[in-house]
Formats: sequence, C-alpha cells, structure tokens
Amino acid sequence: MEIESLIKNLRDTDQYIEAIFMQGGCYRFHLFLKSIYPSAKPYLHLDGDHIVSKINNDYFDIRGKLKPGHSFLYEPLQE
Repeated sequence: MEIESLIKNLRDTDQYIEAIFMQGGCYRFHLFLKSIYPSAKPYLHLDGDHIVSKINNDYFDIRGKLKPGHSFLYEPLQE
C-alpha cells in the first residue's frame, strides 16, 4: 500500500487520530510506520517538538507527506 494512502486510511478512522499523533504521539506514529517500513528513520524538528519519519527520501507524519522544502527543518534523531 502506498504510504500516503495508508496514513490517510489511518487518519480517517477517528476524528482524534491526528490530534493524538500531533500532540505527543508523533514518536509512536514513527514506530507504527517503522513496523511497516523497516527502513524508516526518525527525524526531529529543530524546535525539538515533533518527530517525522524519513522513508525513501520523503518525510511523513500523520498529516501525510511533508511539503517539499520543509525537510531542512528536521535532523536525524540521536539515540
């Protein structure tokens, strides 16, 4: 299944899903994506307040694929 379609289907399951994964659950969302796409890497926003997943040179969160040009706002999450 295409990543964006998967994310949209999950997001459409409940009105609170987006809020859950945007307000404290973003790392859990990354782990969900990593369970399906093992190559997914976590990237942290420069403000330190949000994690997205990098998969095949694209960045994703519960809203879908990040707009081009926003990737410079994220750096690899250090363990």
